[in-house]
Amino acid sequence: MRRALIFTLLCALASCAFEVKLGSSPPPVGGGGGGGGGGFLGSTCSAPQLFAYEVTLEPTPIPPSCWFDGGTQVTLAEERFTAVFLHAPISTFATGPTSTQTLALVGLGPQLMGNAAPVKLGEAVGGNDTVFDWDDTLIQWQPTGTASNVLNTRAQFVFDRLDTTLTAGTVHLRSQWTCVPDGDGGCPPPLSFVPSCEFDRRFLAQRTDVPAGWVAEPAELIPGAQQVIASLDTGALEETGTFCWGSPGRWLIERHVPAMRRIERWQFEPTTGTLHVPRRTLILGDAPAITYGPTLSLLLNPQARVELTTQPDAEEQRVTRLVVNSSDCTFGITSSSFSRPSIGFESQWRCRGSGCTTVAGTDHGWCAGSFEFFTIPLESFIATSP
Repeated sequence: MRRALIFTLLCALASCAFEVKLGSSPPPVGGGGGGGGGGFLGSTCSAPQLFAYEVTLEPTPIPPSCWFDGGTQVTLAEERFTAVFLHAPISTFATGPTSTQTLALVGLGPQLMGNAAPVKLGEAVGGNDTVFDWDDTLIQWQPTGTASNVLNTRAQFVFDRLDTTLTAGTVHLRSQWTCVPDGDGGCPPPLSFVPSCEFDRRFLAQRTDVPAGWVAEPAELIPGAQQVIASLDTGALEETGTFCWGSPGRWLIERHVPAMRRIERWQFEPTTGTLHVPRRTLILGDAPAITYGPTLSLLLNPQARVELTTQPDAEEQRVTRLVVNSSDCTFGITSSSFSRPSIGFESQWRCRGSGCTTVAGTDHGWCAGSFEFFTIPLESFIATSP
């Protein structure tokens, strides 16, 4: 009963999406800083784009509905941040030419929502054309027989246009709190948050140079390697609670961030097919975590790791796999012609013997999935930075 109610509510709030499917959109006209080819090793893909706007959010009153009993009136002060746009072509045998866009948010702080939960955005969001969405759902589990809290925050950036040096737009902010009862456990009054708060903030945007240092530089530059900016659709992987199941079938969704992206600096060695990337750990519910980096091979897929522990009454095995699917518009090495560029993963715990119930600990169960990425060659855009 509890699982069904929470799953239904989560579907309503987060559209039950695991991977972000961004679809196809044409590149913005006059996108600045566009030189160079879009792919590597002789790829014929169209050129990627990287450009930026200095965005000024107008002073905005928080509506009375966002406060307990329509209380204190507060106006959010003027706020400035830099919006960096990445537009990249993606081409696979199955989909043909498509494109994807990322909006990086440089210097934008949490948006206060009165007595509702603040909207805390990450470093980047995905979008199409002139619309970019952030959507975050957090479930706060309570003991069995009591209620659970569900918090959903969302920000949608809508630009009037992106083919001019001066433009405008709106960011729509929303914060919702919902109580999900479990059995006889009723919902308490909303003492922590108001049930719902939403309002718009208008902004002006002026084309500017891409700021220096907006993406972290690697600690070590690899001689001869191609420097690339990578946009990763990490989504729900950023927190525990990917769509993974543990034993005995515990529902593990705790946080769902289907529109969040990460921006990283990667280095690629074409002669060896080696990627140099920041180390990252994927937390996969009850399944063993996967840590990858600082290198990944595009030639040796899948990259598997097996850990075996033998005890008198149990044989325990942890198996993790990682595969990098690229395309002509990423690294010129296509390990799967039917996939958009992505990093796939699988993690499982196996045990044989009577002592398995005592050695399992927190590593048990199975988890699998993938997250998409795209890359832009850095050399083409160095001139756009101040």
